Amino acid sequence: MKKKLIAVFSLVLLLFLVACQEDDKDIDQNDEQDSKDEVLTPEDLQSEEALNELKLITRTNREETIIDTLADQAFIFEFQIDESYKDLKVWVETYQLGEKQDIDKYQKAINKSGTIIFSNTAVGGENINNQRLGIISDNGGGYTSYANELTMFDEYGFTAMPDVNDATIEVTEEPIVLAGLLYGENEVQSLPPDFFNNSSDNMDALKDYELAYILKAQFSK
Repeated sequence: MKKKLIAVFSLVLLLFLVACQEDDKDIDQNDEQDSKDEVLTPEDLQSEEALNELKLITRTNREETIIDTLADQAFIFEFQIDESYKDLKVWVETYQLGEKQDIDKYQKAINKSGTIIFSNTAVGGENINNQRLGIISDNGGGYTSYANELTMFDEYGFTAMPDVNDATIEVTEEPIVLAGLLYGENEVQSLPPDFFNNSSDNMDALKDYELAYILKAQFSK
């Protein structure tokens, strides 16, 4: 029953974020139209400077409050790319003491702009994480939902820390590290600053965590 409720809450979270994005777009378009005596086309509203960028969204206090009731952690990014990019893959890698585990959980899509969402909710008393990974755009969206059992921790539990890449990222065909969800039995430190810029040369940093989920994205042409 708990897992069903978590799934419902996660779906509500996705729908809420889509609605907020649409409201923001309407407000932005209305502001632009009020400032000029002409109707702007979508091409006019799309800034060339913002093309091929991915960044963490800025959430209002109201959005933060609603999200906090639906998930323990939620990483939300928006992207805008040009027509040369044909594919987007977003995935989560799992590491235990620096060792990569099993198959990646991922979503694939191709859209010129959209939102990437990764949420995590712990099921109380069961050491189980329900996670949801989704990509949402004007053309629709999709998500995958799965549960992870934290078998490496005993009844005394663990400490969890979210860590996120909050820089505006220039999109290339290289993998992008978006965020990390870090676990330890004692005090947990954030990832080194260079990890998000060059994770391939800083993977040893993950040895400091009993468990780490690393959220990545990659655009391809």
